[in-house]
Amino acid sequence: MCIKKKAFQVAVIMTTVSASACSNMQAAKTADTAVNINNFTYTGGVLRETAATVAINSEETETIANRLLTEVKKGNHAVGLAAPQIGISKRIFVFQIPKNIPDKLKDKNIESIPWTVAINPEYTPVDNDVHEMAEGCFSVPHFYGTKVPRYKKVHYSYTTLAGDKVEGIATGFFAQVLQHETDHLNGKLYIDLVKNKDTLKLLKDLPKKTVKTSTDKAG
Repeated sequence: MCIKKKAFQVAVIMTTVSASACSNMQAAKTADTAVNINNFTYTGGVLRETAATVAINSEETETIANRLLTEVKKGNHAVGLAAPQIGISKRIFVFQIPKNIPDKLKDKNIESIPWTVAINPEYTPVDNDVHEMAEGCFSVPHFYGTKVPRYKKVHYSYTTLAGDKVEGIATGFFAQVLQHETDHLNGKLYIDLVKNKDTLKLLKDLPKKTVKTSTDKAG
């Protein structure tokens, strides 16, 4: 997922490559091509499936994780990528929380998180408080959303590649990334949450300065 700091791309949460909002939805039903983050985005039907649970400490899971890490690092300003985005219907994604996000989006409990593998992740909102955030996605090329509703605070859990269980409360950008990437595992894209499609903007129209400082893509 690609998320920009203002428009996080949650393939991670936002910037250069995003899902082609409305225009790519038909393609998503038929295309079945390998992902290339900066030139072509996988838009196959797997994106609309509920992904299957994966085994902990298995060779298959490690292989998927390594492939996700390899692919996501090809992207500009990437903060996350989920297995369905590369055509694999499994409950696993990778993410990072960079240091250079705006202060108002920082989770007070973390400074940053290096690239991390999240296996069989889940999240639940702590309450009903929602705010609208900027967001982009590698699976919605060319577009980013300026008003994507996200829960302000979520309880999350996932298992690491080493088999350790991680859980806690996330806010801000961290919560946004977790929601965006986990949604991918449930067949949901951020554009499904956008009530007013007129709030979707073209990435090419972002000022260059904004792209450099405030747009990271999540898966």
